[in-house]
Parts: sequence; structure tokens; C-alpha cells
Amino acid sequence: MGRLVALTGGIGTGKSTVLSLFRALGTPVVDADAVVRDLQRRGEGRAFDRSLYPDVGAALRSACADALGDGAPFAVLDLPLFFEGVRAGHVSRDAFAAVVVVSAPEALQIERQRRRDGRTRDEALRMIRMQIPLGEKCALADHVIDNSGPLPETERQVRALHARLLRDLAPAPHGRVRV
Repeated sequence: MGRLVALTGGIGTGKSTVLSLFRALGTPVVDADAVVRDLQRRGEGRAFDRSLYPDVGAALRSACADALGDGAPFAVLDLPLFFEGVRAGHVSRDAFAAVVVVSAPEALQIERQRRRDGRTRDEALRMIRMQIPLGEKCALADHVIDNSGPLPETERQVRALHARLLRDLAPAPHGRVRV
């Protein structure tokens, strides 16, 4: 699965927006949260706890293989708690060709949660504090999308990153070595 790109970031940074932009560019995407919801809906999963990890891992591997199966140069896996999973030993960083972090200032993360989820400022801040600090995630990332500006600016960044990933991750033409 060396052509997988992990998409992560903090809560309220706009990962879903960035994922939809990759999808609009024709990139296969896998939404880890949707995979978990599907497992639970089919009765294969339980309330999310450690015992569900093997089921989720198998389902994610299958979804990623399907996404790459059509000859796509790469696929994006939306894994909101990627670094938390790496730290806990549930995710292997080596399984990914690149890690992209979506970033936004804390005030904007709070505002987005308030609008989207109806959380109070304190609830939103508590959700942010439950995750690895966004600055640390950005430092660990291969690429960072700054989603603090207007949508056209985010679109520009995603298009540029998409082009770079296509160049870097596409298989070399037969008989040539990509350097």
C-alpha cells in the first residue's frame, strides 16, 4: 500500500473539505469514519473500543486495496486520528507514501465546531485538547494544507499538492527509473 496518502489534522480544520477537493480531482478516497460506521451498521462492529481495531484494520485495508485497484497513482485515506493511531501502535507510518495535515488556527477550529456540531466554546476547546497538538502534527507531516483562508486558496493548495503527488507517486514509465 505504498501509494496511500494519509489525510489528517485537528478537529474543525476542514479535513472533509480537503478530502472532497481531492475527490473532485479524480483521486480515490477512503473515509475511515465511514468504514467504521459501515461496520457498526452491518453489525460486525460494536461500540468503538479496542476490540474493534482488528475489524477496522481489515476493512480499511480492503477499502484501500479497492481504491488503488483501478490503477490510480495514489489514494487518500482520511484518518482523522492518524498520529494518535501511530503513537498507540495501531497504525504504521511506513504504510503511507505521504502524510498530509490540514491545519487551521484554534479560533477557527472552535468556530467551525460551534457551527457544525453546536458545541459550546469550552466543549470545542476540550475536543481540540484531546488530540495531539496541531503544531506537532504539522511538524510530523510531509505536507500541510493551511485551511484558514478562503476556499479558492485551499483549492489552489490542494491542486498543487495533487500535481506533486501525481508526479512523485505515479509509477515510472516502463524501463525508466524515477529520481
